[in-house]
Amino acid sequence: MGGLLAAEVLLTKPELFDDYMLIGPSLWWNDGAIAAGAEAWVKANKNLHKRVFIASAGNEGMMKKQVGQKW
Repeated sequence: MGGLLAAEVLLTKPELFDDYMLIGPSLWWNDGAIAAGAEAWVKANKNLHKRVFIASAGNEGMMKKQVGQKW
């Protein structure tokens, strides 16, 4: 759940860190609510200078769907 927490922090309190590592962020959780809002967040915050690394295991098929559509 650490990757999910990191994604939540990035989208709600981006000023806390400059760099983010989302390892297995379980973006499918809560019907993909975080992933669903990511595209609008990126457009609204395009001038923020953040580095984001996302990694997932091959068995996270549901997460791949949300990442592919939103990030």
